[in-house]
Parts: sequence; structure tokens; C-alpha cells
Amino acid sequence: MKKIVIVLLFQLLLSHTDAQVGDSTVKIFGNYICNCVDTLNLNKPEAELKKSFNLCKSISLANLLNKQLITPQVITDKKQSTDLENRAFNMLGKDCDAIKRLTAALNKVPAYREKNEDNIFTPAIFFKTYGLKPGEVNNLLHVYNSENLGEGKYQRLVDIRWTFETEADALEWHRKKMEENSESGEPVKEPINIEDALELKVFREGADARKMLSGFGLTQRHHYFLFVYKNIVCKVFVATDDKTETEELVPFALAAVKQLKSVIK
Repeated sequence: MKKIVIVLLFQLLLSHTDAQVGDSTVKIFGNYICNCVDTLNLNKPEAELKKSFNLCKSISLANLLNKQLITPQVITDKKQSTDLENRAFNMLGKDCDAIKRLTAALNKVPAYREKNEDNIFTPAIFFKTYGLKPGEVNNLLHVYNSENLGEGKYQRLVDIRWTFETEADALEWHRKKMEENSESGEPVKEPINIEDALELKVFREGADARKMLSGFGLTQRHHYFLFVYKNIVCKVFVATDDKTETEELVPFALAAVKQLKSVIK
């Protein structure tokens, strides 16, 4: 009889440990987080905002423990803690204006200057040696097209710059806009290093671009060099024939760095 009671108590303890936290507790947890987030200074850098948000979560969990609304096992058990957070965050996303403001602040990107200095672009004379002639020019980009009407090794190049107030702003924007600026490209596996090109990322065309090119009957490869030099984000896009490897195009990115180094001290 004694053994049966012990077994029953053990089973009861296990069922209590694995029990899902009630909706009312989830709502209280969400309200704790919402009220805490509402006190945050949203003008702080992204890293500090994330740290403050995690602190709000920890304080809110501590409040639940102090009020005995959850057991320590809910926090230590990954499954239960994840379930509690997911349910609370689903509620917060709908009902908490403070969370919406925090999300907007985290997604906010630094603004680049409306006008670029013309001398930060690679000079046109450089591209002439590759059979590329000037095309469209605007504040952000200089386009060069093949002198052979889109045929040959180098078919189109777009030299793009975005100028920011600080290097930190440039790096933040570079990181957050990576997917957009790479045009959903696929990272190049072979290591490519260019001195002074901060956080250099190199891509080839992605699946959607390949599908589009195929649909137009074009046998091209697209290559993207994305990096930061001081307070300027650079993108060098090159469309080539279907035999050219990305490593062969490093001179275009090197020329961009060289030009920037010559005008920005």
C-alpha cells in the first residue's frame, strides 16, 4: 500500500511538472513584460534595447515566481519555458502597444545622406579597360554597360554608394539590408578577402534570379560585392557571361576601395 501511494505521488508530481501554464498566468506574464517595455528608452542602440528587453522578461518571470503563479520547473524545463514565452509573445504582438513600438525601433535603420559626393565612385576610365561604357547616373549609382551590346565577359556593372553620418550607422544599415542588397543572392563559398573592405559579403544570383534569367533566355551570372568603408556602404554588382567566376571580379571591388581611400582620410 505504501509503495502504491509513493508511486501515485510521483506520478502526480510529474503530471504537475509537465502541466501547461494556465491562460490567466500567461496573460499576467504578458502584462508584466508589456508594462516593463513601456518604460524603456527606445532611442538606445539595438544591442542595448535587446538587453533591456531580456531583462524585462527575467523580471517578469521573477514576479510570477514570487507570486507562486509558476514553479521553478517551468523556467528550468525548456519545453515549458518556451511554451510560456511563445503564448505570451503571441498575445503581446496583438495587444501591447509598447511591444509594437519596440519592434519598430529594432527594425529602424539609419538614414543615409540624400546626396553623395561624386568622387566616391570609381572613375569611368577604370571601366573602359574592361570594355564597359558609362550608362545611367544618379545620386546613388553609376551604371556601365558592355560596349558589345551586352555580349562578352563583362556585360553590365552597377557601382552603388550610400553615405552615412558615422561608420557605426553604415555597418548597422549594411547588416540589416543584406538580404535586400544581395537581391536574395547565395553566398559565395570560396573565401574572398579585400583589405579595408569592412564586413565584406560576396554573393551570386539566387534561385529566383536564375529562374528570371532563364525565362528571358539570358545566359548570365550575377555577382554582388557588399562592404563598408568608413561611413560609406558599397555595392558593386556585375553581370557577366555564364563562365566567369566571382573571384575574377575582385579588381572591381578593389578599385572601389582604392578610390574611397584616395578621397576619405
